[in-house]
Amino acid sequence: MTKKEEQALLIFEMKIFRRIYGPKILRRKIENKIEDVLGEDQFGFRRRKGTRDATGMLRIISERTLEIDEELSVCFIDWQKAFERVNWTKLMQILKEIGIDWRERRLISNLYMAQSVKVRLNRGETRSVKIGRGVRQGCCLSPILFNLYSEYLTKEALEGLGDFKIGGQIIHTVIYADDLVLLVKEEKLLQDMIDKLIEIGRCYGMEINVEKNKTIENFKTTIASRNYHRTKTTGECGIFQIFG
Repeated sequence: MTKKEEQALLIFEMKIFRRIYGPKILRRKIENKIEDVLGEDQFGFRRRKGTRDATGMLRIISERTLEIDEELSVCFIDWQKAFERVNWTKLMQILKEIGIDWRERRLISNLYMAQSVKVRLNRGETRSVKIGRGVRQGCCLSPILFNLYSEYLTKEALEGLGDFKIGGQIIHTVIYADDLVLLVKEEKLLQDMIDKLIEIGRCYGMEINVEKNKTIENFKTTIASRNYHRTKTTGECGIFQIFG
């Protein structure tokens, strides 16, 4: 093997290390700090917290509410193309705020902010275009970074809001990845929470997909589903059809 070939092989190996092993090492370094920030209502991409736990929690809440004859309204929020809308500058600010070391932040910044893409067509490839937002598809860092981003967005939007309590503790959300469930007693307060999510979500680069929002207005009287900020109804849906 010639010297040029050895250098080319070394460069190739370094690229493989940076793309595959680099993110894994970074994840091990920052995961615990991110876990310390995430709330108990966050179920996506976490050890020992999965889909069954999220749906089980919602089912227990719904059954308990019916047993004690208490008011409860639920709204299922869908963020539009959430993983593709993460604002990198905002993400870096959050990482700094939770105490991620500047060296690790710089590595994450290099992984994200140096990204570009080409589209392969029949007649060849398009010119290289820089990607300006979103988490990296297939990267092991993406799930925990998105969880952190989602946690900060939700906390900022809903701070001081919420009136549904279990054991004296206010529970106003159940979160699974990009899916968000709002829990509240009064429908007016539910609308206030949605309005605040829309306002703060835009600061984070996020938009709510209004067409896919579902609402169970009251467990005790009627189980009707409708869109907020739209007059069009979305049809009937039962509690356990949604909760699994």
